[in-house]
Amino acid sequence: MRTRTLSNHERGVIIELRNAGIKSGRIAKLLRMLCSTVSTVLIKWKKFGLNTTQKPKPRPPKLSNCTVRDLARLVRRDCRLNLVSIAESFGVHRNTIRKHIRQLGFGGRVAVRKPFLSVIHRKKRLTFGRKDSQRIRVWRKSHEKYVDQCLAPTFKLGRTSVMVWGALNFTGFDKSPLVFLPKGEQTTISFVEHVYDSVLCGFYFMQDASHELLLLEDNLWKTMKNKLRYYKRSSKKEEMRALIQVIWNGISLEQLQRLI
Repeated sequence: MRTRTLSNHERGVIIELRNAGIKSGRIAKLLRMLCSTVSTVLIKWKKFGLNTTQKPKPRPPKLSNCTVRDLARLVRRDCRLNLVSIAESFGVHRNTIRKHIRQLGFGGRVAVRKPFLSVIHRKKRLTFGRKDSQRIRVWRKSHEKYVDQCLAPTFKLGRTSVMVWGALNFTGFDKSPLVFLPKGEQTTISFVEHVYDSVLCGFYFMQDASHELLLLEDNLWKTMKNKLRYYKRSSKKEEMRALIQVIWNGISLEQLQRLI
């Protein structure tokens, strides 16, 4: 049966009673202890000068320092090894391996799924991220988030986009009226409504079994875009439409014939 460990005070009382000339048997009766317990305390005091309770020696570790270093190298070499296989290779329980791995600073985590990048790709991405970083850091307190001095200004681009449609016939001697299409995704129904029925049918009529084609030339839009650069851009759609209409009306027949 496991006995109780004496406190330092109890050991001191035994030694003081012995110094007073009281025998060990009498001390055991006074303190209600076993004679062997009192004798053990007095023997340690006389031989080794111990008058306090000594801490018991800890249990020796399952893995030595050299084995722990081998474990660290193994985990570093292959981080995908499972706990059971590592424990079998060292001949200990998996809980022991888990404890030592955590003491080494490792932890079991789920691998993050990311595309593998080469060293060159990583350097390019890092350079791009540092170059295009537009974050501005300021020193402020928690309640100064929206103070004017702590704000980074933003500016609206002011870009105006207009969708138009136009056509010219295969001879290059005529062009259709310019149609401004509503903003948004264009569907077949909207094209028939705004272009085919309202403009295209009256602009060009093709005879049955005719081999003549209606040509649509993208260079015409490039020509208009180049001319539009010489004018001051407006943020209002009405002014932009009027400017585009002026450029469309100013395209001569000679320019149309060169595009055919």
